[in-house]
Amino acid sequence: MQAAAQHHGFSAAWGRLFLPYGAGDPPQRLVPTVLAALVARAPVETTHGNQTRDFIDARDAADLLVHLLMSSETGAFNIGTGNGTTVRSVIEYLADRHRGRGLLRLGALATPADEPDVLVADMAKVKAHLGWTASTDIVAGLDRILAQENLAAQ
Repeated sequence: MQAAAQHHGFSAAWGRLFLPYGAGDPPQRLVPTVLAALVARAPVETTHGNQTRDFIDARDAADLLVHLLMSSETGAFNIGTGNGTTVRSVIEYLADRHRGRGLLRLGALATPADEPDVLVADMAKVKAHLGWTASTDIVAGLDRILAQENLAAQ
């Protein structure tokens, strides 16, 4: 792509998307899976949850992709927040909001051997070249999902 961009005189940039979450997530993703079990008052079986991940609200990810699209930048750009959150803390936050901490079965599932312990985006290039930072922290993003869930239940 870069070779074609240079030959034809256009810029080519692409995003490396980290862990988006938000409204419309497929049901097999972490947040919808946990919420569905909690609403059904079913056990929530997960890995130990100690993995650190860079969760990015889908609207922030879209905003950053639009910034990238509208720029003349080239090369790869991370689409994340630069902030690490444990999977466990996301699961526990959702469980606490549903009064379902007792339903959690952390460690019931094996963690895949090839899964990294930490996966957090380095956002220095995005900040330096685009001046962009995420506007939604994980708690605000999860609260938005919970509010939408409450509206849908009414």
